[in-house]
Amino acid sequence: MGEKQPRRPSVRRVIRIILTVLCFAALAAVFFVMAILIDPQEEEDPVRNAAPLASPGPSQTLRSEDELDLLLDAFPAPVLMAAPNGDLSLTAGHMEDVAVSGGYARVLTLVYRSSGGTEITVRSIWPAGADGALEREGWRISGIAGQSVAGMESIRLEKADRLRLQCRGTAALYTVETDPAAGDALAALLRPLQLTAE
Repeated sequence: MGEKQPRRPSVRRVIRIILTVLCFAALAAVFFVMAILIDPQEEEDPVRNAAPLASPGPSQTLRSEDELDLLLDAFPAPVLMAAPNGDLSLTAGHMEDVAVSGGYARVLTLVYRSSGGTEITVRSIWPAGADGALEREGWRISGIAGQSVAGMESIRLEKADRLRLQCRGTAALYTVETDPAAGDALAALLRPLQLTAE
């Protein structure tokens, strides 16, 4: 009596199944490689990607140079300021929160006077994306290249009675304003400026 023998798979069928599995494995490998290349896993930098403040804090005015540390402690990023015991003497300081798109930016303004009598205003603005905190009216980009400010490249802007160097650090915006007549002395005025440690 004829017992049915189990059918053995043909060699072609086995090869086809193996090739299909290998193709799917190769496609999966390509997919994962492309996913990694297209969307690299970068660590988020909370300082660089910081959102503006949700509500403003109280304004603070510097009454004496001894209070400078209080302003520095309240500013959430490195501050652009003159090195101590240099040619620039601190004459005033003020910190306030100003409205920008999405919240409030913190602006720290320090005013210095050189031994030659030239006044220089240095602003640190946090977060770095808070361009709305910059005064724009009347300013135009100069045809003269900006100079280095504490190791950062700057853009030079001018208005009738003021000169501004503007630069962006990793955590904040920085501006330096002075009289356009400073001209050749500008490099000497910028030399003592440095960023505080984070």
